[in-house]
Amino acid sequence: MVELEERVSADIRLDTEVLALSPSGAGAFKLGVKNNAVVSEEEFDIVVLALPNHHLERIEWRTAELRNAMGSHLAAYDRPAHYLRVCVLFQKPFWRLKISGAYFMSDAFGGCCIYDEGQRHPSGDYGVLSWLISGNDAMVLSNLEDSQLLKLALESLPPALAQGQSLALEVKVHRWSGAINALPGGNPVLPLRERHQPDAAAFPNLYLVGDYLFDSTLNGVFDSADYVSDLLLTRLRRLKYVGDETPNHLIGDDGQLGTIYHDLYDGTRSYEESLDEYFDEYYVRDLIKAVWSRKPPYKLLDCGSANGLTLARFEDIGIDAWGVENSAYVHAKTPKAYKKKNILGDVRKLPFKDNSFDFIYETCLCYLTGEDLDAAIRELYRVCKVGIFFGSITSDMRPAIIEEHELFEGVATLTTLWDWSERFIRHGFNIATCSPEIVARCWKIEVEANEGGSPWYPDAEAMRFCFYSKNRAASPSKVGAKRGAVRRKKKS
Repeated sequence: MVELEERVSADIRLDTEVLALSPSGAGAFKLGVKNNAVVSEEEFDIVVLALPNHHLERIEWRTAELRNAMGSHLAAYDRPAHYLRVCVLFQKPFWRLKISGAYFMSDAFGGCCIYDEGQRHPSGDYGVLSWLISGNDAMVLSNLEDSQLLKLALESLPPALAQGQSLALEVKVHRWSGAINALPGGNPVLPLRERHQPDAAAFPNLYLVGDYLFDSTLNGVFDSADYVSDLLLTRLRRLKYVGDETPNHLIGDDGQLGTIYHDLYDGTRSYEESLDEYFDEYYVRDLIKAVWSRKPPYKLLDCGSANGLTLARFEDIGIDAWGVENSAYVHAKTPKAYKKKNILGDVRKLPFKDNSFDFIYETCLCYLTGEDLDAAIRELYRVCKVGIFFGSITSDMRPAIIEEHELFEGVATLTTLWDWSERFIRHGFNIATCSPEIVARCWKIEVEANEGGSPWYPDAEAMRFCFYSKNRAASPSKVGAKRGAVRRKKKS
């Protein structure tokens, strides 16, 4: 903590205990804290509680609504588990003549795992073994002295390794009684946002961070903190670039984007006039090839196709493209040659048969919310055969791009790529870019598409959440395709 205090500009208060929490109006909270026996109360706009589940029980929740929300949360994760690690230093790694690998299992202590720590951390000529004991044995044995635990650990060595008893030099014991969650994620496993915000509607500025929300490991803590950081980033960016959380003025009473959205698509020019700047068929084609190893011809559905001009572009490079657009205003401008393929319709109820399209190029989901959004993703899954390229606006795009193109205008669901992946996976899709090589290819296309400018996504890892497969077993074509020169475009 001292080093952290030196590296960041935040006000870090050591030896300060949180005693109580209460809402104070306008989404803020009052915290009762104690430092050096002095109790005080302070107000904060946003509160993130990064505490073990069992420690949260010690905090006083000062309103009935807050007590109910936190009580339900605590009950869902009240699955205390116990671990005990007995780490022994030996004169040499004597076991390696008998056992290979980084660990071996033992029947001792109700069944435990014994790790060769030298496989992870260099230990020179010495050897280090760690007995990881769990459950009731761990809870009971935690009461013993270190010397007693050393004796028990050495006596548990199998006969073939008994010589090690005379080679022990010292022991270090870690006791984690009740500090681990036996059922991380809870049962049933809730969506990530519900896990990290017990009642987002009533307390939108209260967040929880903990390993028990993921997998009860150190990585779980990092993932949890990363997720909450994304939520905070989304909220702060909306406040900065949109101004407030009120419904966007670009969306009409019918739920459709108003005429101003397409008439002033880039702020000054219409959708038709700015299409060259904000759409590139080669970019889409190359990413589909990078992810699924497919080249045209194939059948593609453009969700959010506006007046159908994108369909002509796709057709020019051999893609059989269809479109669906819900704005009657912009759809009415569809050229006569594409009226049959550019459908005025609702993505929540697509007028196509199951598995009608090999791929879906999507740019409209961020303009839906709640149950409408879930219904739309279910429909996309139904009509999709191979995979979907998720191209909607997200909150974790680069700030310079967000500001330059006013990306958040009209967006109804503003959230992170990670949150979007949860939605797609929940409705049956699988992440299509698990391979680092595929992610690297996608990022290369993204960087080159900007001709030296700033990519839209923050890094290669972010693009991993842009592509989803319907069926892992789909057999991609092995035929290559020549990549054309591309520029990065705004989502159409």
